[in-house]
Amino acid sequence: MTTEEQLEIVVLGAGFAGTECANRLHRVLGRRAHVVLADQMNYMVFHPLLPEVAAGTIHAQHVINPIRSLCPGVDFDCADIESIDLANRVVHFKATDLSAPPSRRYDHLVVAMGLVPNMGIVPGMSAHGLPMKTVGDAFAVRNQVLGNLEHAANTTDPALRRELLTIVTVGAGFSGVETCAEVHDLATFSLRYFPELANERIHSVLVSATPRILPALSETASAHAQKALEHRNVVVKLSCRAKSVTPTAIFLGDGDEIPTRTVVGTIGNRPHPVIIQSGLDHDRGRLTVDAFMRCTGHENVWGIGDCALITNALDGELAPPTAQFASREGAQCADNVIAAIDGKELKPFSFKPKGYAASLGHMDAIVESGRLRFTGFFGWLVWRFMYLTILPGWLRRARVLVDWVFDLVFPRDICQLMPGTSDRIGSQHYQPGQTVVEEGADGDAFFLIETGEVEIVQRRAGGEQVLARLGPGAHFGEESLLTGARRNATVRAVQPTDVRVVTREDFALLTSRVGGLSNLLRQVKPTPEAGDEARERKRHDALRQDTARTRMRPPPTTVPDDSPVDAVLEALEAAGGQPVAVSNGAAFAGWIDPAVLIDAPQTALEGRTAGALAARAPCCAPEDDLTEIAERFYREDLRWMAVVEDGALLGMLTPIDVARARLTAERAAS
Repeated sequence: MTTEEQLEIVVLGAGFAGTECANRLHRVLGRRAHVVLADQMNYMVFHPLLPEVAAGTIHAQHVINPIRSLCPGVDFDCADIESIDLANRVVHFKATDLSAPPSRRYDHLVVAMGLVPNMGIVPGMSAHGLPMKTVGDAFAVRNQVLGNLEHAANTTDPALRRELLTIVTVGAGFSGVETCAEVHDLATFSLRYFPELANERIHSVLVSATPRILPALSETASAHAQKALEHRNVVVKLSCRAKSVTPTAIFLGDGDEIPTRTVVGTIGNRPHPVIIQSGLDHDRGRLTVDAFMRCTGHENVWGIGDCALITNALDGELAPPTAQFASREGAQCADNVIAAIDGKELKPFSFKPKGYAASLGHMDAIVESGRLRFTGFFGWLVWRFMYLTILPGWLRRARVLVDWVFDLVFPRDICQLMPGTSDRIGSQHYQPGQTVVEEGADGDAFFLIETGEVEIVQRRAGGEQVLARLGPGAHFGEESLLTGARRNATVRAVQPTDVRVVTREDFALLTSRVGGLSNLLRQVKPTPEAGDEARERKRHDALRQDTARTRMRPPPTTVPDDSPVDAVLEALEAAGGQPVAVSNGAAFAGWIDPAVLIDAPQTALEGRTAGALAARAPCCAPEDDLTEIAERFYREDLRWMAVVEDGALLGMLTPIDVARARLTAERAAS
């Protein structure tokens, strides 16, 4: 329970940095502050051990910790963060059909939201590659490898069999090397159970864009790790980038084509979209902070973890995105927040890492701490001891230790872990009076009525008003998915009703791939009941008062028209899925949408410049009213629109901006 005297401190992100910061703040400040930790998931993943989850040496639940037990005494909001209102010092959460988490006011805000996976930096990787970021990803990699072994045992085609037995890992940092080693061990061990593959072997390839693997280690340690992998028949390709991925092959920058059905991507991150839209200063999506981890221009907003560019005062280098640095950043940030509250001197972030370790599979690892270096079986024991000491929670440590002991004594399990799930397009049944979707909730699905009847209801000052009734064959829920706005009405069953449900992800895939589908869905709308004409005119008049200038957001990242394609890819990655503008001097020359590069043939990218790749952008003038702009978004099925004046790019509009203006107009009309 909070009191008026308590300070409100909100920590966004429950990773290593966020949990350490929240725990320290609560432990030191006690009742002086109300500490809130917010994250979309209610558990923290110990990412360094995910490769062992994929290999089956550790149970998945043993590498995750529930936040509520990991941070006792800290209030936890399990919610998706929608936006940060810096002017009013408020964090807004996304509402769902089940709950509407409260907005959180803050006196101090700590942003520790990390980075978001972005497999799209390599054409085809997001469609055909396997990431290694979550527990679910580890299961997917395991299932893919074991499933390919089953298929390989059932085919007599030597070319197809080699594809199925080839595993390519892209990225040679700690995650990439450990994933490659552990998955290679899993596949090689499993071969003994397939007599049909008695004369076959696993072909593992590690692709590194850097001149050596594990660049955080010394050259000697890196060379040892590469030699250990190659000794077990892993092919290591250095200074080589992945150019594209297809269902049956990966194409590399050196011109090589590797036929394979399994590509694991451990590269590719993009900034969290909330940070991009927050108004906080950032460099390619990572927060710019001072030596004390305060965000530029804000005394009460702090940035830590992978989402922030933190300089280590010990050596003047940027802190790497590792667990030990994140934990230390969280602790130091908490101390600085406390010092700021007490009016004491803040301390710059300074940390000497304890060392680095990487598993090389097959009871082999390399550990480097200062001048000390451990390799082979002893290094493997030291590596496991190090991870046990930093794994949060004594219960999890005990369980992981038991898993490791069992792995030494008993053979590995080669079952595919594929729990049954309902269809992605599933059915739901509702009885009369039950709510299907709630007004104000975040749009998460599209609905098709199979049997029964529903009514569409909106809240009014005098109570509820029924706008329409829909029966079999009708649909609803598309507007919030198409515009990004929240549900503008409640849908309630009138009769026993069965509906088909299309998830947000599948709906986005359908509307992006089926030409004109989004326009068709917009055209078929429930007919409002009589008496709404005057309200519609009032809403229309209110919307006409808004212009592109009043609703536009800042312009996107801009690159010169002579920028090479590599610079364009980096800019797109930093933009977090938004287009990148192209300039010719001071003039706006068009922009590049990420989808253009993904869909383009490989030969169309090599050697091209930003000017050659730029597409003509749909533009509007800053004084154009939003009714005309909304009509263009609808008619032309646009995702972005540039606001241009005298040839210069002033800003950009999205359907979400127009939807927000429309919502404001509707509230004014009611």
